[in-house]
Amino acid sequence: MTKKILLSNTSINTFYNHKDSYKKKYIEKVGYQPKKSKNLSFGNSIHSSLNEFNLLNEKEQTLKALERLLNKNWITEGYNSTEEMLNNFVRAKNILANYFKDRKDCGKTLLAEEMVYYNVNNTLTICGKIDRVFINKDGRIELLDYKTGINNNLMIDINTDIQLPLYIVLLKHRLNIVPDIISYYYLTSNTKISLEITEDVINICLDRLKTIITDMYIMHKN
Repeated sequence: MTKKILLSNTSINTFYNHKDSYKKKYIEKVGYQPKKSKNLSFGNSIHSSLNEFNLLNEKEQTLKALERLLNKNWITEGYNSTEEMLNNFVRAKNILANYFKDRKDCGKTLLAEEMVYYNVNNTLTICGKIDRVFINKDGRIELLDYKTGINNNLMIDINTDIQLPLYIVLLKHRLNIVPDIISYYYLTSNTKISLEITEDVINICLDRLKTIITDMYIMHKN
């Protein structure tokens, strides 16, 4: 009997890059305690702040409100010292200040920071966190993923990007819509890269997702 597969960005990356770790965590269900990470704390602090900020009325979306939300949502765990934690808090504050000066995500929010689960069948669940879906200034539906790391990609590669097919499937399941655009917003540099979601893109992404699922089923059966 095939054990249930949990398909997410993390599980897919682990499956292809760390087979032993995948087997222990997702098949054998060996006790797994996620480590406290300063990068995770930093990213979650900014994500939570932006989520609440985007849910405010337009008139309430001020820099002071954004700073207040960062104070509220700041996570102190994972840092090696108080000094390191405070330095990163200042860095987060500066990142959000630069974001506020030249926002690239203005528009009516349809969905904000939600973990979506899609139980496809008894042996497969697809899941992922969607940061934001909104109607952009051009009147198009845009799915946005906030990135808080240092590295920036120059483009979204439909042949290698793991998140793309997950986003398309999960948004269709959650809101019964397909986005016109999927964007990655790199907050550290305040730059955004976008991809038009055409029928060809959808077909390539779904074919890739089927291949990933097939590969995982083989391991789960063994």
